[in-house]
Amino acid sequence: MTNEALQKLIDDLNNKSKTTKSLIYLRPLTPNVDFAKVWINRPKITDNISSADGFKRFYFIKNEINVYVAVVLDMYSDLHWYIVPEHRKNGYLTNAMKDVILFHLFLNRDEQIITITENQIGKDYADASKKVALKLGFIQTNDNEFILADKNYICSESNFVLNPKMSEERMLELRNKINYLGRSLWTIQTEIEMNLGLGDYCEDLKQVVDTLRSNSLRLEYLWRSNNK
Repeated sequence: MTNEALQKLIDDLNNKSKTTKSLIYLRPLTPNVDFAKVWINRPKITDNISSADGFKRFYFIKNEINVYVAVVLDMYSDLHWYIVPEHRKNGYLTNAMKDVILFHLFLNRDEQIITITENQIGKDYADASKKVALKLGFIQTNDNEFILADKNYICSESNFVLNPKMSEERMLELRNKINYLGRSLWTIQTEIEMNLGLGDYCEDLKQVVDTLRSNSLRLEYLWRSNNK
């Protein structure tokens, strides 16, 4: 993703009332760092059925007054970070990476690689990024690549917010949406069955319908069990 695209996501978060083409689902880790799964483009009925696009993983960083000022895109084999220009040189990225983001990343990997390529991002930004990487303990392995092993990462245990709450109103909205998707698929299954037959295929579709509808009720049950 380009820096312009990352800036757009930050702008979207800081202007919550605006309608955006992205879907951003946040999970607070600390007061200043949110883990996020982002659908860059909302699913549309015209989407290519062979498309494997899904969500991307991000970390959004806030300042002291809850304004988003930086973002880290987790591509697993690489990281792409971006700081809003007027908020650079304040330590937001370095502190968030050291105390929260790397801790969270190393929950499911043994090492983290980052690449910093001057001819792609410019000398000034590359030099600044290299300073951040080295300060965080990354070791430079060639001109562009830096690596940090889990065993070499030192941090006091982060106090993550592991169970953010969903309101009952939102849970019911999602329950009803799952039920609606199930019933909508049922109408499609019925039309295929009546016009094409395809008994085995239609039976498979009906099983998906039943799974969706039962999971709408299961969502409510699980929510209420977790909120006793």
